[in-house]
Amino acid sequence: MTITSGKHTSNKGTVEANVYQKTMDHPDEWSNGYHVILDTDGLVTLRWDQVTLGR
Repeated sequence: MTITSGKHTSNKGTVEANVYQKTMDHPDEWSNGYHVILDTDGLVTLRWDQVTLGR
């Protein structure tokens, strides 16, 4: 998957889990999202509308 907005725009990674919690780019809002393991190392939480899923 590719991140389409926020601090990690254009990075690629793998969805580890679906979550409902606060995200890195929107720390004051609860929303549906993903835990994403970045190809560059690390784990981020992103909203569904911040990623494009694909192979």
